[in-house]
Amino acid sequence: MQPRKTTMELGHYFYTVDSSAFSREKPAAFPKHSIGNKIIRAGKDQPVSDFRKFDVALVGVPVDNGSTTDGSALAPDAVRQQLYKLPMPEKSLKIVDFGNLNPGKNLRSTLLALRDIVGYL
Repeated sequence: MQPRKTTMELGHYFYTVDSSAFSREKPAAFPKHSIGNKIIRAGKDQPVSDFRKFDVALVGVPVDNGSTTDGSALAPDAVRQQLYKLPMPEKSLKIVDFGNLNPGKNLRSTLLALRDIVGYL
């Protein structure tokens, strides 16, 4: 008997990041050879059925609870804003951005969801 493959609907855990916030142009325009121009943004309009074909998966965790620094929830998008502008490395990486994790009712539930997602990926 073959082991049953478990699947997880990742779209329920995330909200898609609006990359237009990272560029002065609408829609977002990144330099031709930048990471932001090559990255796949997963979401309702572009679900990722096989995450194994990617080299890197981005997951933002925008939460302030449990942090001693106000504004920590803004960190994932601030990192993306800079990351998307960087040039793609010579070895072309396949990168997927799942977006930001929907925060749970409390820090524990958020961390448990993150544990489940990382374990699945």
